[in-house]
Amino acid sequence: MARRRAGISGLQQQARTNADFQRAGEALSHSQLEQLKTQLAVFKTNLEGFASKYRKDIKRDPTFRMHFQRMCTNIGVDPLACVGDFYYELGVQIAEICIATRERNGGLMDVKDLQRWVERLRGGKDADVQEISEDDIARSIKTLKPLGSGFAMVQIGARKMVQSVPRELNADFATVLGLAQQGKGYTTRRDVVALLAWDADRAQTVLDDLLKDGICWMDAQADPPQYWVAGFFVSS
Repeated sequence: MARRRAGISGLQQQARTNADFQRAGEALSHSQLEQLKTQLAVFKTNLEGFASKYRKDIKRDPTFRMHFQRMCTNIGVDPLACVGDFYYELGVQIAEICIATRERNGGLMDVKDLQRWVERLRGGKDADVQEISEDDIARSIKTLKPLGSGFAMVQIGARKMVQSVPRELNADFATVLGLAQQGKGYTTRRDVVALLAWDADRAQTVLDDLLKDGICWMDAQADPPQYWVAGFFVSS
């Protein structure tokens, strides 16, 4: 038995039903969106109140501070508005240390070495001294960017380094520094040529540039001469 085709009135009724469903769905989506916005606003207000109430704990505990920062970022709250003075103060201390040590490391400092200097500047390992993490250093360095002074976190091999001078660490620089980091903190032109398959002129040019910038020191008494990366010497 053949199915009866829907008449015009049936098609019109179906169209009205579909339109009703669409309007209901749009109204529901709008209601859910407004509810979500309201919940988000309440959460942001509570988060800011939480930051104000537990400001001392946030500053004292680096792990707590890191999780709080991530939560702020995810929810769209500016963490600097809550604990900004902590990061600005730390940023100033980082700048002081980097500038003071620039002559000996060429403006390239191991982040762990920087942590030790910050702890020393803040009073050592006393119970009242705020612990500083790599995450704290990374966030504080971001507060220095408006100064246009070249401060940045860079990755060289397995090491995280803090750069404190406006300098482009191009691919050749990074490769040679990574090679030195794999060894004992130094490399030679012979190693660069042999391990990287570079010609001698290219290797010497990069080493000379690193030497000129103060990133490397040369031990001319060694045979062959050794190019030591000053920033790889971590303070004890």
